[in-house]
Amino acid sequence: MAIFLVAFLRLILPLAILRFPFWGVILAMAADASDIIIVEALGAEFGSAGRYHAFDKWFDLWYLALALWVSRQWPEAMARRTATALFGWRL
Repeated sequence: MAIFLVAFLRLILPLAILRFPFWGVILAMAADASDIIIVEALGAEFGSAGRYHAFDKWFDLWYLALALWVSRQWPEAMARRTATALFGWRL
């Protein structure tokens, strides 16, 4: 149950990036930082560190891809290229 709650939060909260880019990224980062805390507090386990890292990586890419999509609409070319380069570096 806890893993489904975390997955739901990690999928839904980053959508705020589309409406409120700055606060949406902050909210997504807070969800990213607290996901393992929520799972452990509710007494669930991921099973192994490898499973958790794969889970976390996909959700990180989700919110970072949304942030990249928003950044592609910025008028400054240097800022767009920097955001794209940083996203590529994260991959």
